[in-house]
Amino acid sequence: NHGGLRAMSSAYYQYLDVATVASLNPGAGPISGGTVILVYGYNFADSTALSCFFGEKVVNALWISSVLLECVAPAQKIATSITVRIGASKADASNGVPYQYIPAWSVSNISPVSGVESGGTQLYVIGDGFSVETAWTCWFGAVPAEAMVVNASLLVCYAPPYHAGIADFGVSAAGSPRLNIEGGYKYLPTVSVV
Repeated sequence: NHGGLRAMSSAYYQYLDVATVASLNPGAGPISGGTVILVYGYNFADSTALSCFFGEKVVNALWISSVLLECVAPAQKIATSITVRIGASKADASNGVPYQYIPAWSVSNISPVSGVESGGTQLYVIGDGFSVETAWTCWFGAVPAEAMVVNASLLVCYAPPYHAGIADFGVSAAGSPRLNIEGGYKYLPTVSVV
C-alpha cells in the first residue's frame, strides 16, 4: 500500500488443448507423393488454416473432426523417413510421427494365378523396384501374407487359406496403399476323392 493506493493486476489466460498426432494411415507411400493420408490424433481445431508439415514441406490439411485430418503427401526426391506434424504454422506445430517414403515400385503379374482354398500355394509376384529394406505384404482379399524379396523384380509369398472363388490380389510396401493385380487370384474348391 503506497499512500493509500493499491495496485492491482489482472491477467487473463486462456488455456488451449494442444493438438497431438497419434498415427498416420497409411504410414508410408511412394516418393512420387499423392498418397491421401488420414492423420489421427486429438484436439485438432476446426480451421482452414491447418497444415501438415512433411519435414520442410507444407501441404493443406482437411479438417474432418477433432480427432481426424486428411492430408496429401507431397513428392520427395529420395526414399527416406520424415516427421509429419500438424498446425497453423511451423511455430505451433504438434508433436511428430514418422512417415516413410519408399522408392517407386510396380507389380506386373503373378504366377500361378490360382491355387487350392486350403492355401499354401507358392506365388511369384513379378514387378520392379522391390527392395530388401522394405517390408512387403501380399493381400488375398483382406487377408495379408508376408512377402519375401528374391530380387528387385521378384517377390515370393504363400497363399493363405481362403474360400473358393476370386480374391482381390494386391501387394503393399511398408504399409503403403496396395497395388491390385487385375483378375485377382482364384481359389479352387477342394476336391474329395472317394
